[in-house]
Amino acid sequence: MKTSILDKAEKTKKTYFGMCYCGVYEYVVPIICDDIVIGVIYAGEFHSDQEKAYSRIKAISEEYNMNQAQLLTLYNSSTQDTIYSPDEITSRLGIVADYLASLYTTLIPLHKNLSKNNLDTYSSEHYILSHAIEFIEQNYSSELNLQKISNFCHCSTSHLSHIFKKNMKVNVKAYINKVRIEHAKLLLKNTHHNISEIAISIGFNDPNYFSNTFKEICGMTPSQYRKTYKQ
Repeated sequence: MKTSILDKAEKTKKTYFGMCYCGVYEYVVPIICDDIVIGVIYAGEFHSDQEKAYSRIKAISEEYNMNQAQLLTLYNSSTQDTIYSPDEITSRLGIVADYLASLYTTLIPLHKNLSKNNLDTYSSEHYILSHAIEFIEQNYSSELNLQKISNFCHCSTSHLSHIFKKNMKVNVKAYINKVRIEHAKLLLKNTHHNISEIAISIGFNDPNYFSNTFKEICGMTPSQYRKTYKQ
């Protein structure tokens, strides 16, 4: 990892969009544990500033005696025009970053005293937790409950609850709401759907409960959020 990338991630502690030394644009999502950046997730690749990108590719080809035409062909074929918004990237990869941070926290005490037993326990918990998170992300807009998720993960509801609270520091219901609210924020910013329509589309049957949950998580109502952030 280049020091400049890590330095910027540590400084901003937010998802940012930048160009690498080869002219490729990508998003960088920091993985934060106890307010410390322990790594980053790269998401790309995009082309935005063609002139600047071509200039960097030319410099790379000359420095390493590489075929510039081939590099340009690879660049154009492997990057895309559609550039997602930072919120779209954060709403998806932010959850992955949170999950990796929780795994890091779990591994710290194991590192000093590793054994087959605690590794087996960790492996089993990791399997269940990763499948639960994926199931929630794929089904957040439908009716979700602890029983459905535990059935998918082939474990008891009590075991799933224990693993989730231990690793994610929140219960399953709170995590489901967090995922739903992240998707609601995108809809509030990028669509003209009314609050009730958005609530139903992300899995809330009661618009009032949605509004209360949104305010609890975001510190403002959905209407206030839309007025503040709508593009």
